[in-house]
Amino acid sequence: MKVTYIDVSKHFGSFQAVDRLNLKIETGEFLVLLGPSGCGKTTTLRMLAGLEEASSGDITIGEVCVNQVAPRDRDVAMVFQSYALYPHMTVEENISYPLKVRKITRAEIPGRVSKAADLLGIHGLLKRRPKELSGGQRQRVALARAIVRQPRVFLMDEPLSNLDAQLRLHMRGELKRLQYELGTTTLYVTHDQAEAMTLAHRVAVMDGGRIKQLDTPLNIYQRPANRFVAGFVGSPRMNFVEGKIDLGERKFVGHTMAFPLQPQVLSRVAGQQRLTLGIRPEGVRVSLQQFEGGIPASIYVSEALGNETFLFLNVGSEKIVARTDATARIDIETKVWISFDQQALHLFDPLTGDRVPDGPAVPS
Repeated sequence: MKVTYIDVSKHFGSFQAVDRLNLKIETGEFLVLLGPSGCGKTTTLRMLAGLEEASSGDITIGEVCVNQVAPRDRDVAMVFQSYALYPHMTVEENISYPLKVRKITRAEIPGRVSKAADLLGIHGLLKRRPKELSGGQRQRVALARAIVRQPRVFLMDEPLSNLDAQLRLHMRGELKRLQYELGTTTLYVTHDQAEAMTLAHRVAVMDGGRIKQLDTPLNIYQRPANRFVAGFVGSPRMNFVEGKIDLGERKFVGHTMAFPLQPQVLSRVAGQQRLTLGIRPEGVRVSLQQFEGGIPASIYVSEALGNETFLFLNVGSEKIVARTDATARIDIETKVWISFDQQALHLFDPLTGDRVPDGPAVPS
């Protein structure tokens, strides 16, 4: 079922939590609201659920404006961070409770509970109570309770944040498969970019109550619309260097580094004097041997993670992070030389933070 926000705002007193939000979630889409704490993502979700009233604007489910529709009549199911299970009820009673509230016939309830339990792999837990379950099992019960209603829209508010790292990874895969099988429109809130990147058809990155970019996970990572998105999405975060363009010398000049720019980069910055240059850690090349155009640096600290190594570098007064091969073993304070993959450079206006448009391809 399609969901639409039309110029929706929400304020609490003088605080503007959501500011003129326009968003369309297509039927069957898994859309993730991603952003830091206080950016307005949970408020956006709660307005759709009817738990918060929009200060202005319209919210529609299908073709119906639901601003004045009671929460229980919106036909949405919400999964909370805290699971919100009834401790005195068995798993079976927790799952069936929404059906009883909606006066589903007694003959139909067992079949629907059994189907939801089978889908989540918790059929063997139906006679237990929540206190007898692990965190992952409780989350599965909460999901089953939402699924059993067969709602038009699923709403999920950081449902995996209480789980340990390994279980979160497992449950991400389960959620993605579940949404694929059910095909239910889903709005998912998280501050965890790994969840957003792996689960979503599209991601809406929010800050200050506004959407800063709405796109596929891959496009948001590879072509961030502004510096906020570029810095928020990615771990470790994107490196940023402030500087200016010397068109005569055809180079970028920062406070503590300078290097020549290739023609395809220069074509984008011909009218730009000052610039913020961005480069993700995987775009930083590190060498123990000095080379032409190499920028001198030293190792501040090295973090070996088994499958890769992060090198944190001092480049004058700048701090740069490089993602390198797992076999890289370079001691602290070692002198190295670095360069940037210019095919992977991101350029931002230092005043607005907006991405500098990509120019036409230029032969090197």
